Amino acid sequence: MTSVRASSRIDFREASFEEFLVSGFSWWDGSFRWTTGPSKVRLQRAGGALAISVSAPVDRLRQKFPALRAIHVRVNVDDAPIGQFSIETDQTADYRLEVPVRMTQGSGTAVITLQPDLIWHARDLDPRSLDDRDLSFALLSIGFAGNERRPVTSCESERPGGGGTASPRRFP
Repeated sequence: MTSVRASSRIDFREASFEEFLVSGFSWWDGSFRWTTGPSKVRLQRAGGALAISVSAPVDRLRQKFPALRAIHVRVNVDDAPIGQFSIETDQTADYRLEVPVRMTQGSGTAVITLQPDLIWHARDLDPRSLDDRDLSFALLSIGFAGNERRPVTSCESERPGGGGTASPRRFP
């Protein structure tokens, strides 16, 4: 396990970041962690939007759950809601949610809670699977954007599609 000091951003493509996890995560898969329901991470407070990179096998899940349109994820900072995003395809998607300045200033850490509306099991996709973990989506990275100079796309529940931008990487 790679040890890291307090950080305002974690990227599971770089390390396991065990010390930042509060609850709701499965083991490190080398480039992501599955969320297993409501998931919490502890981050150093920093300015800027909250940047989140995720993936989920939504297209395959629709074969099992035809009414599924997306996995909706509510996001809280220190138990205060800041918005939500929707995972609509198998592609890795990047989301940015505005965080009120009062929540990002000061010293210490903030607890970020990700609350998905869907939990599924590997056997939902492969009946022969012996994997009995509760699963929702794969988290690749999360953190405060700091003073980045690029445009921010806000992700709010009123916005269809969640407002995220997708990269061409497909879910493994």
